[in-house]
Amino acid sequence: MSFRYIGSKARVVDTIIDRIGSPDSGMFIDAFSGTGAVAEAASRAGWKVHVNDHLSSSAIMSFARLVSKADVLFSGLGGYASAVDVLNSLKPQRGFIWREYSHNIVLCPACISRKAMPRRSVQSAARSANGALVKT
Repeated sequence: MSFRYIGSKARVVDTIIDRIGSPDSGMFIDAFSGTGAVAEAASRAGWKVHVNDHLSSSAIMSFARLVSKADVLFSGLGGYASAVDVLNSLKPQRGFIWREYSHNIVLCPACISRKAMPRRSVQSAARSANGALVKT
């Protein structure tokens, strides 16, 4: 998993891990974890890792990169696979994520095919002044 982030060390992570060397009895603390690229690499190298970031979403994503299915048992739902099945069987809800990031965002007509978007959305995008991302 990766995402673009200003200041990401994803391109230099191998050099960083080479510099810190092999794990000893200590732990690796990524105090400004950002995307978690360095923390994930340190974990793969065998270090016990702790992550932190002032931006909550970064801290959560960094932590998620370090967690495996074995760490999250979902025993109350019958295991990981069962939890995924339960989530996939739920009726979709049009809440915050849907309102902010799905139905009302279209790309300019030059960027999309008419088959990919409802005709009304394509026509709305065509009326934008600069052809950029438009909320309708």
